[in-house]
Amino acid sequence: MPRAEHDGVRIYYEDFPPRHEEPGWPGEPGLTPLVLAHGFGVDLTMWDWQLEPLSWRRRLILWDARGHGQSAAPVEDEAYSMSLFAGDLAAVLDDAGIERAVIVQPNIYPDNRCTLEVLRDGASAQYGSDAIAGVVNLRLKEASSG
Repeated sequence: MPRAEHDGVRIYYEDFPPRHEEPGWPGEPGLTPLVLAHGFGVDLTMWDWQLEPLSWRRRLILWDARGHGQSAAPVEDEAYSMSLFAGDLAAVLDDAGIERAVIVQPNIYPDNRCTLEVLRDGASAQYGSDAIAGVVNLRLKEASSG
């Protein structure tokens, strides 16, 4: 699977092409890709249950933030910040050849700090202010015990 690099840290991501291109299906060809971000303490597998429905018509990118899943985990405290996470995401977008994306993230980022950092420091410098087509914050419900 692909790996991007940012600030000397290897960032793992997975790239899923659209699964279905049925003529007449609602929507337009070439729909903007979705980039699925995970929360802290988990990895990209948190989205496994959504791969099939979300990849029906759109390209999906799932990525492991530094220190998570299959991405490198630097030991220095200074290797972790929202700005570095944003740079990691910009590196993934660049490596995957994505010029414009919709970011889907769990609601643990209520102020969209990571996405805003990408716009300010990463993607907009590389691609222009239209690099992020939209942001979807999902409020994930905890499973009930009974």
